Amino acid sequence: MVLGGYNVLIEWGYVPITKPAIAWHRAGNGNWKASDRGAAYDTYEADVNFRGTFAEMQDLEQAIFDSRDTVTATFSTGEEIFGADIDLAGNITVSITDPGATEQVGYDVYTRTMRLRLAQAPSFTGTAAITSLRLASFQSTQMTDVDTVKDFAWDKTAFLHDLHTDPGIFEADFTQTHAEATAIRRYLLTTGRASAVAFPSIGIDYPFGYAAGSGPFTCKVVEWSDTGRKNYIEWGFHIKLAREF
Repeated sequence: MVLGGYNVLIEWGYVPITKPAIAWHRAGNGNWKASDRGAAYDTYEADVNFRGTFAEMQDLEQAIFDSRDTVTATFSTGEEIFGADIDLAGNITVSITDPGATEQVGYDVYTRTMRLRLAQAPSFTGTAAITSLRLASFQSTQMTDVDTVKDFAWDKTAFLHDLHTDPGIFEADFTQTHAEATAIRRYLLTTGRASAVAFPSIGIDYPFGYAAGSGPFTCKVVEWSDTGRKNYIEWGFHIKLAREF
């Protein structure tokens, strides 16, 4: 990566921080409703780890002080810090929202973690698809809550208020290739943005618990995060799906 004219080394393990311009709330009928300002208002940030010698860290610090508003960055192949679907070809305008601090971790080896923000309209790559979702492990959350309120009178008489809106939640981590991550991010930010979608085929028989049955279900993606590029091949995601009634 070249930042403000200085060559700097990015370590693996960077984490894209994608914030869709959506506010979620659960309505009285049990379904989730979204207030969506639209994709044009989504923001893209990333926590990036830089590593180098003392002289290289001096160059990085100079770039920070020279670039108090925005700075031009040029990325190498594989450095998709804002997510696999964000096209970073050519000169990209970014803003340093948190410069971090330099730490010495060895003899003439230094690191610095900075938060960068995409400061221009994004260009995207890939086609939206979620069919390739692959669970990272057998660990997941599968539940349907019993949505009732119980009151008790002074003589201990019980009163049950059943809202009949038992919410179902499925939550899990996924591991994907670069091509899959590109398609999944496009899906989450377009097709599955705030609309009801079919529960994906991921080999889970009772995604909302046994009492809810085996489906099929429609659901909404009420929360997700791109947990970053683990190495040259793997990307991670955490996705939370809410059942739609």
